[in-house]
Amino acid sequence: MTVAADSTATRQLEAAWRDAANLDGELVELSVEGAGVPAIFRPYADGDALGGVVLLHDPWTHADSHEVIRPLRLGLAEAGWNTLSVQLPAARSHATAADWQSRSAQIAARAGAGLDWLKQRGLDNRAVIALGESAAIALRFAATRPAQDIAAVILISSPATFDDEASRKALEQLSRPLLDLYAQRDLETVVERARKRAVAARAAGVQDFEQREVSGATPGFAGLDPLLVQTIHNWLRDNAATDQR
Repeated sequence: MTVAADSTATRQLEAAWRDAANLDGELVELSVEGAGVPAIFRPYADGDALGGVVLLHDPWTHADSHEVIRPLRLGLAEAGWNTLSVQLPAARSHATAADWQSRSAQIAARAGAGLDWLKQRGLDNRAVIALGESAAIALRFAATRPAQDIAAVILISSPATFDDEASRKALEQLSRPLLDLYAQRDLETVVERARKRAVAARAAGVQDFEQREVSGATPGFAGLDPLLVQTIHNWLRDNAATDQR
C-alpha cells in the first residue's frame, strides 16, 4: 500500500469514528514524525487507576475492531486501566506477514507516540498489548525502551517463533514481565509455534515469562471476550500495577 493510500484509509477510519455515536472513547491525535496519527483513548471507569495500556492491532484489524481490540480497550478501562488504542498503518487486504514486518519502524514509532502520550498525562504503570503480527514488533520495540517506560508486555495470538537474531536479542534485553497468550484453537501457526516461543523466552533468560492457552477459544476469542479481558486484567494487576484490586 502506498503512503497516499494508507493516509486515505486512515482518514476514512478517523472520519467514521468522529461520526460514530457509540465510539465509547475519545478520539485523540498522536504526533509521529510531524504527522498526526489517530488513537482512541478510554479512561479508567472509577476508583484509582491501575495504569495505562497501549493497544496495537494486527494487519487485518484496526484501532476499534470488534475482534479482540474493542473488547480489550473497553473491558480493561472498566477494570481500572486507561487504554489507548493506536491506529497503525493500513494494510492491503492480501498483505503478508513480511509486508507488515517491513513496516515495523512505522509501527514502533506509533507505539512510542502512544506511550509518550500516556506518560505526558502522568499515567504510570504503562503496558503494551499487541495482536498477531504486531506482537514481534512490539517485543523488539519494548526492548529498546527504558524499563520505567513499559512495565509489562502482552502478546496475543502471535505466530512468531522468536528464533531470529533480532527477537533473541530483544528477549535478552526485555527485563520486564512478558505474557504470551493464545487461543486453544487459534491459527495453526500460532499454536504450532507456541513451544518455540516459550523455549526462546526461557533460553533468553526472561524471568517473568508466562505462556497461557485460553481453553475453548478460537481465533479472535469469539464469545469469550469477558474471559479474555479478565485473564489480561488479572495478569496486568499482578505484573504491572502498584494498586492491587
